Amino acid sequence: MDITVGVITYERPDSVERLLDSIDKMSRQPEEVIVVDDSEEDDTKQKVNSRNPDYKMNYLAHEGKRTQS
Repeated sequence: MDITVGVITYERPDSVERLLDSIDKMSRQPEEVIVVDDSEEDDTKQKVNSRNPDYKMNYLAHEGKRTQS
C-alpha cells in the first residue's frame, strides 16, 4: 500500500520542519510528502527544499490572490 502525506501550511516553517523530522524517524515512511504552502515568505520553501529524504518530496506554493473573510 502506498502512503502519501499531505501538509497544508501558512506561515509556520518551524512546525513544518518538526513534522518532517518526525516523518523521517517513522519506521515506515511514506512514498511521498506533499507540502502546500500559502505563506508570503519563502522560509517554509527553503526548509522543505533543503531536505534530502528517502521519499519523494513535493513543495507547492499557492500563487494568486488570497481570499479574505
